[in-house]
Amino acid sequence: MASEMTTEEIRANIKLGVRTSGVNPRYAIIESNFSSLTGDFDERYVALTGHVGCLNPHMFAAAPDLLISLDRLIKTGTDAFNAMSHYAEKNAATNAAMNNLSDALDAAIADLIIARGEA
Repeated sequence: MASEMTTEEIRANIKLGVRTSGVNPRYAIIESNFSSLTGDFDERYVALTGHVGCLNPHMFAAAPDLLISLDRLIKTGTDAFNAMSHYAEKNAATNAAMNNLSDALDAAIADLIIARGEA
């Protein structure tokens, strides 16, 4: 029998798939790969159904992976910002680019806080 996965392991391995209705492609069913994971059923089972309007249901299914990517991008961008900040003081174009990067990082951090339910 496979060992039980922790919540963090489930989060790292959960994948969401999309099925759409043949009658109405805007009605989607988004489900996790819960049967291939171990651990608490309530942690690994995801099932969402509903009308997605003009939005792509695959966008919803990609949300966990996008969250991981956004987190990685924020960390990398912050490191780059800190490494390059001393150049910005000497060059107006670099300073403007650094300000834009700072604004983008702030917006991404705010979105990540909302996505994690920490707002």
